[in-house]
Formats: sequence, C-alpha cells, structure tokens
Amino acid sequence: RDRQLTNAIVEEISTELTFESLKRLSVFERVGSDNQLPPEQAIALALTGWLGGENASQINLKLALSTAKVRNLLRQYLVSKEPEERHDIRQRLDAEEAFDAKTVAAVAAQMVRPAAPAEGRDDGFFEFEVRLPFQTEKNNVPARYFVQLPPEYDARRRYPAIITLHGAGTTPLQQIEWWAGTQAENGHRKGQGGRHGAIVIAPAWGEETQLEYRYSAQEHSLILAVLRKASRQFSIDSDRVFLSGHSIGGDAAWDIGLSHPDLWAGVIILSGKAGRFVHHYHQNARTLPFYIVCGALDHTTFSANEMDLDRYLNKGFDLTYVEYRGRGHEHFSDELIKIFDWLNRKSRLSSPKEIEAVSMRPWDRFFWWIEMNSPPERTMVLPGNWPPARFGQPFTLSAKTSTNNRITARCGAEEVRIWLSPEFIDFQRPLTINLGTRRLHQGEIMPDIDVLLEDLRSRCDYQHPFWAVVTNNRSGEE
Repeated sequence: RDRQLTNAIVEEISTELTFESLKRLSVFERVGSDNQLPPEQAIALALTGWLGGENASQINLKLALSTAKVRNLLRQYLVSKEPEERHDIRQRLDAEEAFDAKTVAAVAAQMVRPAAPAEGRDDGFFEFEVRLPFQTEKNNVPARYFVQLPPEYDARRRYPAIITLHGAGTTPLQQIEWWAGTQAENGHRKGQGGRHGAIVIAPAWGEETQLEYRYSAQEHSLILAVLRKASRQFSIDSDRVFLSGHSIGGDAAWDIGLSHPDLWAGVIILSGKAGRFVHHYHQNARTLPFYIVCGALDHTTFSANEMDLDRYLNKGFDLTYVEYRGRGHEHFSDELIKIFDWLNRKSRLSSPKEIEAVSMRPWDRFFWWIEMNSPPERTMVLPGNWPPARFGQPFTLSAKTSTNNRITARCGAEEVRIWLSPEFIDFQRPLTINLGTRRLHQGEIMPDIDVLLEDLRSRCDYQHPFWAVVTNNRSGEE
C-alpha cells in the first residue's frame, strides 16, 4: 500500500510539475542527487517538498507517506458538510504520525483547492450557485455567480482575484466582459483580466428590480459566501483579492470593503457613492487601498463622496481618485489599463501588528485577528432603522502585538476572541494577552489542531490560517 501511495505521488509530480511548482523540489534538487544519500531518503525529500513546500522537505520516508495521507484526509475534511463525517475523518487523522499543526498548515497552502471542479472548460468560464448561511422566506433560492479564469490556468499557481459587483439594470456577465473582455468565436476572452492573469468573479448580488444598495446582512453574507466558495474551488491568492463595483455595485463595494477591510488587497469603485455607514467607517480605510473613479457631471455621486474623499486625502490614506471632466455616471472602461497597473502593485495586509477599527452593525465584527460579539446596543444601528433617531459614536476596538510576545487589546463587547497565528506570535514562548485592564492569558499557548482545521474549512484562507484562539466573555471565562 505504501508503494502504491509513493507511486501515486511520483506520478502526480511527473504530470503536474510546472515552472511555478518547481521551487517546491529545490531541496531535492540540491541534495537528492547526492550518491551518498539512500534512495528512500531522496524520495522522502521529493515527496515532502511537493506536498508541503520547500521548507517542509525532510528525509524520513515513513513521515513523508504519512504526510500524503494527511493531505488526502484534509481534502475530505475541508469539503465535508456533515459533522459526523468530519468527526470520523478527524479520528483517522489522529492516527497519522505527520498530523500536527505545522504539517497541516504547510499542506493546505500547497494543495490543489479541495473543491476544485473535476473538469475544467476550455474557455475557463464557469457558473455556480451558492446558498447563504441563512435564508429568508422571501428569498430562499441560491444565488448565482460567474467565474472567468485566465488562459492556461494552473491549479498549483496562485492568482489575483477580482470580485466585481454589477449596477442596477446590468448583469454579472456584463461585469465579466468589462474586466475580461467579450467571448470570441472560439469562446476565449482576450481582455485585460486574462492578460494580467486575474480570476474574475461576478455574483448576482441583487434582486432584478433592485435600484439601490441596502447595506444589509444578506448582501454582505452573499459576497463573503461567494469569496469563500470560490476560494475552495480555485487557486486564489488570498493576499490579492480585490473588491470592485459599478454604480450601486460600487456603493456595495465601498461599504463591504470598509466593513471587512482584512479581506481585501484593495477596493475599486466606479461611479459608486458613499452613504450611510460608509461615512462613519472612514477609519477602516486606514490600511485599505482605494481606487475611485467618478464623472464630474455625476452631481449626486460627486456630492455624496466629497466628505469621505477629503477625509482619506487629509489623513494620508492610500487613495487614487480619478475624476473625468465632462463625463457623468458611466462605466469608464477607458480607465481599465490604469486600474490593472494599480492593482498589480497592491497586496493585502494579512497580519498587522496593530489594529484599529469601528463597527455599527452586529455582523461587522471580525477584523484581522480580533473578533467580537454583542457590542453595546447604543453603538449599533440596523439598516432598517436608518437614519437613527439618536446616535453617538460607533463601536471602536483596537489591538496590537509587541516584540515580547504580548498582545494588548481594547474592546468593550460582551465576547472577544483573539485568533493566533505564528505569523505574529511565537508558540515556543510564553504569551501574554491583556484585554483592557484584565489579564486574559499568560503563559504557554499551544497550537490547537481543531481550531486550525475548522478555520481552514470555514474561512478558506489557506495561506494564513489561525492555529489557536483565546476567548473572553464578561464572566471572565477563557
């Protein structure tokens, strides 16, 4: 059986090795050809490098084969929808010698996406459905979204992705065509999206007769569900996901971008306007790049954006603002090449050492590595209650890490979760976490494999998973 598994991985390497994935075998290339190295150790170097990347290479063949089994079981776990099935897979993982947080994280970062389509289309165009975590009686049908892959898509290479939101009276397909071009007779598109190697994703996010963005939980939930499902299917670089929109799709992109600034490498808004919560969320733009295009004759949009643009510029935020004289409420396709030049230079801030954020809705509650639940009601305003009769200040939270393995956070919600990753804390050293004036944790912190597995399954960020979590509530329980 071990021989069959070895042959299967070797066959996988021989058929799927590309220039992009060649670097995984760099240690094998340097050391594996040494005549003094036993053959089984050379094979182990190749297998572990392929499965977990260059830094995971090692010479124990038994451990290498166990790593292959971990990968196969991990793929099953990440696509399983049944808790009982995941429990069974979890027990089988426990039996593997290679099963630990470091191996799981390394394998997850390198493997083909767990829900990758079995067979791809020659033109790289797909249509899928996604169901929201919650459904209403009014709208209980799944939402559609379209995906256009770049030419010669390689499932083992990471690609930037653009989630683009259509305006009123337009369609997701028109958004695909704006970014990736129209289909030629052979079905292929020759637009800028393919030329720049970008995956373009266009959800049908609004109702057919919808004329304005509603700032609702359902709209937020749909866009995030599309992002997660597409991340399970295609090799999306989670550090280079951009959110964009035209007209009311731009309104949505502005609001959703500021509400979840930890997810995006940048936000592109074309003829979109700031409204409602956007006016109060400007602090969340501190680390989020914006590219905003507007026509000088689009008076409604121009006046709605004036205050927020002044704030961004005065505070030195990363804003590119383009204003077309003599133009109105348009799609501005002539700006596309410049937009790609801009986004090719942007990357997400995945694990900042310092976080400052504001929130006014219960579902705007996760910011990089701090999460909160049940903030004070006086700071929250539901979209259906806008404008509020009385309103004070938005809910604010902050957190920062320091070089002595210490985290300090300020958050007045009932429940606070601090998510931990080796990217910003050292699991080999004692960790101190202070929440306001309280000591939330002090001492040893161990990776929690169950937290890691569920984080990979739910957030679908295979490049930056969390390894542990520390939770607080008002009763003082951890």
